Parts: sequence; C-alpha cells; structure tokens
Amino acid sequence: MFDECKDLREIQLPANIKSIGEFAFQRCWRLEEIHLPDGLESIGDFAFEECQNLREITLPRSVKSIGEGAFIRCSGLSKIHLSEGLESIGDVAFDWCQSLKEIHLPDSVKSIGNLAFNECWGLKEIRLPASVESIGWGTFNECRDLREIYLPDSVESIGWGTFSGCEKLREIHLPDSVKSIGERAFAGCYSLKEIELPEQVEKIGRGAFLDCFSLERMEIKGEVRKLEETFGSCSNLKEVKLPETLIELGDRVFGACTNLERIEIPKQVEIIGEGAFYGCSSLKEIEIPDSVKVMDRGAFFRCSGMRKIRLPELRWIESDEEYGVALITGCTSLETILAPKETADLIKRGLEVSDFYPQWEDVQIVAEKEEREVSPYAYEVTEEGVVIYGYRGNEKIVEIPEEIEGKPVVALEGDRESHQGFVGEGVKEVILPDTLKRIGSCAFEGTNVQIVSGEWGELLLEEIGEHGFKGCSQLMTIPSAKRIREGAFEGCTSLWEIGLWGTESIEDRAFYGCILLSEVELGEDVEWIGREAFKYCNNLWEITFPSTLERIGSMAFEECRSLKGVTMNEELTRIESSAFENCVHLEEVQLPKGLRVLERGVFLGCTGLWHVELPEGLKEIEDRAFSGCTSLKGIILPEEIEAIGVDSFQKEEIRSGEAYEVQIYGREGTKTWELLQDERYRGKWKPWKEVEDYREYRVKREDYSSRREIYHIF
Repeated sequence: MFDECKDLREIQLPANIKSIGEFAFQRCWRLEEIHLPDGLESIGDFAFEECQNLREITLPRSVKSIGEGAFIRCSGLSKIHLSEGLESIGDVAFDWCQSLKEIHLPDSVKSIGNLAFNECWGLKEIRLPASVESIGWGTFNECRDLREIYLPDSVESIGWGTFSGCEKLREIHLPDSVKSIGERAFAGCYSLKEIELPEQVEKIGRGAFLDCFSLERMEIKGEVRKLEETFGSCSNLKEVKLPETLIELGDRVFGACTNLERIEIPKQVEIIGEGAFYGCSSLKEIEIPDSVKVMDRGAFFRCSGMRKIRLPELRWIESDEEYGVALITGCTSLETILAPKETADLIKRGLEVSDFYPQWEDVQIVAEKEEREVSPYAYEVTEEGVVIYGYRGNEKIVEIPEEIEGKPVVALEGDRESHQGFVGEGVKEVILPDTLKRIGSCAFEGTNVQIVSGEWGELLLEEIGEHGFKGCSQLMTIPSAKRIREGAFEGCTSLWEIGLWGTESIEDRAFYGCILLSEVELGEDVEWIGREAFKYCNNLWEITFPSTLERIGSMAFEECRSLKGVTMNEELTRIESSAFENCVHLEEVQLPKGLRVLERGVFLGCTGLWHVELPEGLKEIEDRAFSGCTSLKGIILPEEIEAIGVDSFQKEEIRSGEAYEVQIYGREGTKTWELLQDERYRGKWKPWKEVEDYREYRVKREDYSSRREIYHIF
C-alpha cells in the first residue's frame, strides 16, 4: 500500500488494524517513526524491508508473529522492543540490520526462522528464552560482533551455519539437550578457543568447526560415528579426544591443523578419508589401528614433521603400485614406516618402481623400529642448477648451501605436481644463498618458519610462487621478489612490516588476511596490484603508490579498516571494483588525472571518507561507487561526466545506521550538467555557480580547525 513511498517519514495506524500486509512499507527510505496499535496481531512478509531511517520500533503484546523479511535491510534499526505474546520470528526477519546491537526475546518465542539475524554485524549478545524449540539454519550467520550466547535446554539441534562467521564469538554454552550440530555451524568463529560438547551429541556435520583458528582443544563425548572436514584449518588446535564410537574419519577432517601434535585414533575406526591429516606439520608420529579397512592414499599428504607411521594390514592396495608413494608424499621428515610384513613389502615394491624412489630410499619400511642417519636435503640436479625439494634435519636455523655437487642452488620447490615442501622439525629461520632465483609453489606452506632472508640481508629473487608461504602464521621477515605470485603470503598473520623493493607485480591474494600488517613500502618498479592482494589487512594504515603503478585490482584493499592515508600516483589509470570497499577510516582521496572510470563499489562503505577530488578527465561513475560514504556531504563533478551509475551516492548502502545526503555539483552548460537533469538526481545537485571558487575553497579548507566543518558550506 505504502511501498516505495520514499518521502514518508511518520505514520500513525488506526486502533482497529489487526495485521500489516506483505510489502506494506517496503523501501520507505525516509520512514523514521511508526506507531503500532495494541490490537495488531501479525506483521507480514517484507513489511518494512529497507526502511533505512527506521531507528526504533516497539511491538505491542498482541503481535504473535513477525513475517519473513519483515525488517530485512533496515540498516538504521538499533532498537526493537519485543513484547510477551510473540511466538515466531520468520526467515530473514532482521537480516542485514547492521545497527542492531542487542535484542531481548520474550519467553513466549517458540521458533526463530532461517537467517533471522543474518549479518547483524553490531549484535553483541543475545539470550534465547527457554520457550525456544527450534532455531533455523544460518540464524546468526556473520554476526561479527557477537561475543557470547546462551542456548536454552529446549534446543536439540544447531543447524547449518547457525553461528558461521561470528568472528568475535569467544564463548558458547551448549545445553545437554543438543543432539546434532549441522554443517558449518561454527565455521569461521575465529575467536572461539574452547567449546564443550554435550554427551548427547550424535552427529556433527561437515566443516562444523572449519577455520576456527583459535580453537585449542576439543573433546567429543557423544556417540558420533563420522567426522568430515570438521576441524579443517583449525591452525591452533593441539589436542583432540575422539569418541570410541567413531567409525569414519572423513575427508580433510584435520586438514591444515598445523599445531596438532598428537592424536589417538579409536580402535573402531574403519575408514580414513582423503587428506584426513593434510598439512598437519606438527604431527610427529601416528598409529593406525588394525580396524581400519580403507585408508585414502592422500591421508598424510604434506605431514612434513611426521617421522614414524604405524600401518595396519592393507591388502586392498595390492593392485595399486603407486599407493606407497602417494601415502608418504610431502612427509619430508619421515624416517620409519612400521607395518605387517605383507604391507611393508607391498609399499617397498611400489617405491622401488616409482620415479620418486631416490627421494625416499632412506625411509625405513620395517616391522620394528630401526634408527638410521638421514640426509638433510632432498634435491635434484638440473641443467639450471640444484633444486632442493625438502629438508629432514632438526636444526632451528638452516643455512642453505650455495652449491651441491659443484652446482649452484637455484630454487626451493614445493609445487603442486610433486607435492614436496621445504620443511623440517623445529626450523625457525632459513638463510638463503645469493645463488637462489626462486621459491616455488607451496614451498613453505603451513610451516612454523619465522625468518627467511638472504645471507647478507637484502636478497631479490626472480619469483615467489603460488602459496609459497601460505598459512605461515609465525613468519615475520620475508625476502623480496620481482614477481609475487597468487596467495604467496596469504594468512601470514604475524607479518607486520614489509619492504618490496624491486617488486614488479603483486598477484591476486598475495597478502590476503595478513591481519597484523601495518606498513608496506612499495618500490619504484611495481606496475600492478592484483585482486584481493591486501584484503583483510586490518592493521594497514597508510600506503603510497609508486609512479610506475598502472592498475589496482578489484577488492585489493577491501576491509583494510585502519587505512587512513592513500597517496595515488598520476600514472594510475585503473582502479577496479570494490578496491577500497569498507576502508572505514579512509578520510581523503585525490584521484589521479589519468583515471577515466570509477568502477563499481570502489569506495563502498567508506564511512570516514569526507573529501574526494575527482579528476577533470573522469567520464563515468559506476554503480554504488560512493554508497555508504556517510561522512561525504558534497562532491564536485568534472565537466565531461557521461554516465553515473545506479545508487552511486545512495544512502541505502549505509552501514552505521545514520541518515545522510550527498550534495552533487555540476557546471551549467556542460555534459555533466545535462546528465544531472535526470529525475534520479532531482534535489540532489546544484549548479556550480552556487559554490565559491574551488581553489579559494581549498585554501579555506586548510584554515579550518575541524575538517568536517568545511562541508557545511555545501
């Protein structure tokens, strides 16, 4: 009835209203206040969808149900009062209510729908009453500020993704009534250190605790029979106690648990899946019980710290001569395989006929423990020089030799085809020789190395390969290279300062998720920065682009929430979509003269951005380029603008809950002025003559003590 009444600010409903229908006030963007009568019983689906200015609402005691999407994307809604009598909250009811910080659910609530509070980023705490009988899937997904939650005894299951992405969730109390935990239920709960599972739990879904980086220990007491990808990338997990009822350890159940030191596999387990212990670089030895009937050939892939494996009788692999090679691929510290005679002979025969046999000839395949000296390096001599594939020693500081067999050492490799890695028990520092040209793909991935540097300090390599240091959570010092390939330093969470002298290209996700990285010094040779290259570098506060830089990839600096200063060079001709999205502390930007297009969402959600200088040659501003820039009060457009995208300056993308308007200015008689005659910009622009001379304005801006005050002249 009132949907898309964009100027409606307040409404008083009559006392005889029993229900508010579907889409009744949808997209009433300026609606600030509504009075609901005491006789109201239901709120229909999407009734208040995208009412951005609605700050507070009180539901009378007579309301029994809130429909699907009733308050979806009400980004300014910070308070809602729910009264006794409310029984159900529909699917996506409060989805994207990002200003909502707390909510009290009355004791009458019985059901909460799917994704009901999805992406309520400001929600910090919620208590569910004892009356709640069911919680839908994804209910609190991406509630990034949620720190603590209490579940009542009436809850029996936690659905798919219920708490996925709750980055600050530190504590959760699971009642004894819980019997099942769904897929990805707690995935991405980065701050969750410990959780006690009730004894009644019978099922844990795939990836239930995936990417819980802070989780240190876990005990599963219930009658769980299968686990799959359950603890993937729980890089801080050190200890797990598994139930005796367990039958299957599925694919990647402990994948990339780089700190897992010990595990006891229950004697009832029959199946061990693909990559079950992939990348468990701290695991030194493991005993596979005789009950195991099927074990995937990649179960121990890249267990670089593994010294000893005890295997059961594996008769089913008789026709697979490559099984033995695949089984120990990436186990570069392996010394001994203990197995029944038939299995030992089978694996040994497989290794002997394999092209990889020279790399594994020192591994003992015996029925009892034997000790022997092992060579510290696995390497290959090529025409180019020596390529080192692995290190088996126990030194904490490893100095790579300049020569082996009279030839220069030119590379440390660990590519995806050979599945090798340069790792060693306890290695903390690696000193590289001057002869080295490249560090290959995955060479140090997932290791505990802290310092990698040249013998005399600075060393410029030709290349650091894909995922070369991915997930090296203790890495603090790195070498420089002309080409830094995709994901080379992704997830290096201890890296805080880098100097990239001589670097020419920084590829996609190169420093993705380096959360402590605060200073980046780019040399004068960098030509392009790839997609998501510095995304989630939350501590990065300033960056200066060299004169050689021509392109910044999409989402390159997205979510760099501390970034305040960006100095752009004049040669920069392309800044791709969402490059600076959600850089909430970015204040001023002077865009380069050669820029012709501002791509989609390039400054989306930059709530601190208060001043932008657009170049005179700019031709197009794409969709949502400045949406959500709540501090931006006015912007002067160049004369030759040919297109302005949908919602480029719209307030519906606001994430702080505050209303705002952006005043647009254009010079009369120009292409820009003609474009602004479109009804979409009615009331949102003024002719240039109403603004004082721009140069004079700039001088005055410098005289103001408060930078924000200057925008009051618009």
